[in-house]
Amino acid sequence: MKKNLLFVAASATLLFAACTSESDGPSSNISYDALKAAEKADVQTPITFGTFTPREAVTRVIRDEVQLANHYGFGVFAYYTQGVDYAVTAKPNFMFNQQVEAETTGVVPNATAVSGWKYSPIKYWPNNTQKDGENTDYNISVNKDKLSFFAYAPYIFPADIAADGTVMDNTVAPAVARTKGVIKVAPANGTISGDVKLTYVGGSSKYSDELMFGVTQNNRIWNSVDGGSMTIEAGYPFKNLVKPIDTDRTITFYFMHALTKIGMTVRAAKNQALPGGSPELWNADAADPNKTKILIEKIEFDRDMRWKGTLNLNNTVAGHPLWEDTSSENPFEITETGVGHADLEDDLTWLPAYATDPTEAWTKTGVVAGEEKSVFGQHGTPLRDDYLLLLPETTPPAGDTYITITYHVMTKDANLPNGVSDVKNVIKKKIPAVLALEKGKSYEFNLILGVNTVDMDVDVKDWTTVPEDNTYLPMNKPGVPTP
Repeated sequence: MKKNLLFVAASATLLFAACTSESDGPSSNISYDALKAAEKADVQTPITFGTFTPREAVTRVIRDEVQLANHYGFGVFAYYTQGVDYAVTAKPNFMFNQQVEAETTGVVPNATAVSGWKYSPIKYWPNNTQKDGENTDYNISVNKDKLSFFAYAPYIFPADIAADGTVMDNTVAPAVARTKGVIKVAPANGTISGDVKLTYVGGSSKYSDELMFGVTQNNRIWNSVDGGSMTIEAGYPFKNLVKPIDTDRTITFYFMHALTKIGMTVRAAKNQALPGGSPELWNADAADPNKTKILIEKIEFDRDMRWKGTLNLNNTVAGHPLWEDTSSENPFEITETGVGHADLEDDLTWLPAYATDPTEAWTKTGVVAGEEKSVFGQHGTPLRDDYLLLLPETTPPAGDTYITITYHVMTKDANLPNGVSDVKNVIKKKIPAVLALEKGKSYEFNLILGVNTVDMDVDVKDWTTVPEDNTYLPMNKPGVPTP
């Protein structure tokens, strides 16, 4: 049996941009006096409220900005610190889980293009400049009022977040606490201090949402109305910003994947290889194409796989997610629905009950000749393969990793008591130690199952980078606000 293991490294950037196109330096030559003379003080925008409409559960594996728009945009937490820099003692008292949604062609969640981003109510920078009746000079706030912004995607609606920060599943009645994807948000409200933290549980993409964090794309010079200047470093949140002197200055988030993605397909083959190394598929029985099929009992990764953790949006390494309080499991099992942290596609799954009563096994297609199927199943419109979403690894494993596949070759046979033969195979396959599960990368495992051996191709690639676009957050412009 020829063993075919292919490792393809990716060389593209790991960044995923939901909104980019920032200036690295001053974007305006407007004079300080001219800016002050043009500005208006104490502009107020009323607070408005909307109603919550229950939504159908959707899978959020985001690959471009249209998908980001169709999954309701992203959320922003903003901290107002008067005269001091941001610290964990600060509170998200300026924006709390503010939704930033797309201006689209078509109605979300079926939009086809994004022309910009908006939010409501519009907020304004502190440190206004103004004249008063007693002083002809321009006044600036005595303290340097500062704002710090943290963003995540996709957006979680306030109606889905309980008072203690638990994320609820409102697609069922009564609502229940979520068990996959983002399960908790902290701080739970704008009166509680601390970094923004999202507790995440990984699993199949049909149950676990994607998770991204927003940072600055490039080093950026920020000139403020008090005459000061600072550099916002690439790969970090926007912190300690004083009102900009540039009237068209925006907060532009560059979104990066906080997770790693594993795809897995399976097909059946004979043990020998054809010329050129391609595995030969089983020949289907012309009289009964489903006379022989393969059903999978479980797949195990002999390796610490990080399936749960808390993402801190105040990351400390440029461009890298800050995961805290992580949980891992070794071996990591992929089994039938409801068992383990990831689910096998029901139509491929062998269950212990089939040992004595194989009737239900023949209602499942299983793995048959000539077909390739997703181990995690397919859903959506149009149908697409599901994935396994997990926390990335910070360092490669010390040794080799093994994948163990337990599967059953089942053949109809009227001469046997149960009318079927059930041959169990347990095969272990080594993955080279160089295969680390990195953030923002997709790992595609293609399992080729034979009677007593397994071939495997492994393809590693980056997730697609989306087009650039500006995302507008609070600013003051002469006369009117710009969303």
